Amino acid sequence: RCAAAAPAMASGWAAKQARNCARARARDSFRHDQQEHHAVRYLITRPQADAEPLASALQALGHGTVIDPMLSIVYLDDVTLELDGVQAVLFTSANGARAYAHVTPDRRMPVYAVGEASAAVARAFGFRRVHVAPAELGGGVDGLAKFVSDSLSPADGILMHVSGTVVAGDLKKLLSQHEFHVFRVRLYESKPAERFSDAALAAMRDGKLD
Repeated sequence: RCAAAAPAMASGWAAKQARNCARARARDSFRHDQQEHHAVRYLITRPQADAEPLASALQALGHGTVIDPMLSIVYLDDVTLELDGVQAVLFTSANGARAYAHVTPDRRMPVYAVGEASAAVARAFGFRRVHVAPAELGGGVDGLAKFVSDSLSPADGILMHVSGTVVAGDLKKLLSQHEFHVFRVRLYESKPAERFSDAALAAMRDGKLD
């Protein structure tokens, strides 16, 4: 339509159409220049499960990626979950949600997540009742503790906190102040990488990263 309208300047409509087409061509040219001249090559060092969706998003924007996790998440398979008497499961990380889903197919428990990233992973694994601590409560375990204490009652049962072998903050202590009984179950371990991978080192050496 742009090619046909541009020569026909006799009418006001044609002139307006020509101006719109010119703007569209300018936008397309700008986007092309952005993709051609501003593509960035990223080294992503997040754990594999977090790195892959980030890499896909960056690639969709025209950027290059190399994934080389500096932390590996190892699930602890020798753990048996006892859910009798548990009223809710608490996730303080997306890895906690993944680890719980790895250990058991049970998705009946209500989930209380520290943030939207953890909640999104829980939903992706089939949890139906997922509650997210509002950002205005401050975030982290403090915000989750406030949210849980306002939403649940200690009389309704135990709270299961799914975590790694190392945690930031003391969720159990915070909730104990509100008379909740919290059982922490360690379902994964974070292991740091000892060195960059050969692929990442080669990309650095060859100038393939920005």
